[in-house]
Amino acid sequence: FATDDMYEIGYYVEDNHAIVACQATWITGNVVIDSTYEGYPVTEFQEPSWAYVFSSGVTSITLPNSIDAKKLTGYPFCGCPDAKIILAHDNTELLIEGNVLYNKDKTKLIRYQNNPNDNSFTVPESVVEIADYAFTGSNIENLTILNKNIKINFRKEDDFGSHNIKNVYYNGSREEWIENEIDNEYGFVFGDAEIHYLSSDSPSSSTDTNGFMSLIVMF
Repeated sequence: FATDDMYEIGYYVEDNHAIVACQATWITGNVVIDSTYEGYPVTEFQEPSWAYVFSSGVTSITLPNSIDAKKLTGYPFCGCPDAKIILAHDNTELLIEGNVLYNKDKTKLIRYQNNPNDNSFTVPESVVEIADYAFTGSNIENLTILNKNIKINFRKEDDFGSHNIKNVYYNGSREEWIENEIDNEYGFVFGDAEIHYLSSDSPSSSTDTNGFMSLIVMF
């Protein structure tokens, strides 16, 4: 590991792989996650806990090739939304475009790291899943979703804060939103944000707030 602080990143072994587990809240500076621990590949972070969320003092986090994209969510980065995520050379699991972390084939959006000059973001059409905690603590207020069949795994508020999304522009109708079960078991994933349905089957200014629809027909 490598940090600019006295606190160490810890690991433990489970089922022939290693998991990141540490009192990371106090770590600052540049963090490098090891690729192996006691001969086992480091593949994931421990389940969400405040003890395992990097703090605002972290300026960068380097992820090794061994991290399993299928198991990675945005939660380790919730406390440091401005930190830079860096991938080890020739990473076969993960991809960074701009300030966004995806899996390699860009079907899963794992984490949006803040861009202070932009409060809007368009989720690429290739993305079929947005990971839990992907936007927690970010400055994004306007989110456009191009893939109408997307799966969203987060909720408005969780133990690590909340996202700031105020407007969602969905490339489909309200019926498709419901049919595809965009709102998950946590309820309305975007809280009190307005959902704007962009499908040609919907009125041009169709919106939905907290699950209740209000229509304004344009003449």
